[in-house]
Amino acid sequence: MTLQIHRVGPLSELLEVIPLAAWHSLHFGTAAGADVQLTPHPALPQVCLRVWQDTDRFLAESLTGSRRIVVLNGQPLDSIIELERGDTIEIGIDRFVVTTEQQLRVEVRDVAAAPESAEDSVIRQVLISADVNGCLRRYVPADPAWSAAGVVQKLCDRHGAFLFANFLYAGLTGRPPDFAGEDLYSHAPDEVRDVYSLHAVSKASTAQKLQIFEALRTSDAVICAVAEADFESCLKNAKICLAWFARPSVMEMTLTKGSRHLAEKLMAPFRALMFAPHGGQHEWVMFTKADVDIDEFGLSDSAA
Repeated sequence: MTLQIHRVGPLSELLEVIPLAAWHSLHFGTAAGADVQLTPHPALPQVCLRVWQDTDRFLAESLTGSRRIVVLNGQPLDSIIELERGDTIEIGIDRFVVTTEQQLRVEVRDVAAAPESAEDSVIRQVLISADVNGCLRRYVPADPAWSAAGVVQKLCDRHGAFLFANFLYAGLTGRPPDFAGEDLYSHAPDEVRDVYSLHAVSKASTAQKLQIFEALRTSDAVICAVAEADFESCLKNAKICLAWFARPSVMEMTLTKGSRHLAEKLMAPFRALMFAPHGGQHEWVMFTKADVDIDEFGLSDSAA
């Protein structure tokens, strides 16, 4: 079996295929001699990650000395771990997906055999899950072609999901739609209101929610939430928490890297939180409470 690592871009398009068979081991870093060049950033060391084959296993080890730099399936990589098909590796703004030669051949065959009119049927609606802070679970799509808009529509139709939309940060000018709800920053200081305009979009049709989602989805300014209780109670309980996190990337980072107590507090009003793309890290990502069955959301026939 040959391991292949895919570097994917901002829209999860394939940028590079890196076969491990070509090297005894692979070193990921910003150094000129690194086997896999990472996007330069002051926080990244010259060598960040080593991947190598040990008999019939493929192993990965963070070489940074920090738990925050290399992330595997949403969890900090701080020890040697065996890689499996479907694993995702994030280092800075670079994202990689682990596959195998056999897996790719099967997928290509299935795509070729599928009718051209049945595009959705060839998209693998499978989620890769990982524990977060002992109280949450994080899910990312195994197939980057599984569109975020399609998931939002299912959540809106089945669960009445609503959006927290930051219009000003997204760069949208003019008055937000009437159905966008009140601005959670309306009583904030001027320096805050000049940058942030956070609205809870709950009393709107699915089409209207998707309209906002599509307008903001590439700007790191929208969070899709599935309420635990009714919207009014959920919004009342969530306002105080979400008002501190007007950017989904900050919210996601806080859930992933913050304390368990803070993660539980942020998620308390919700059954699930879904984040739109940000910086090429992923197509979309969802968090649920640890005791919530992802199958209940009806996202796919094989959701976990």
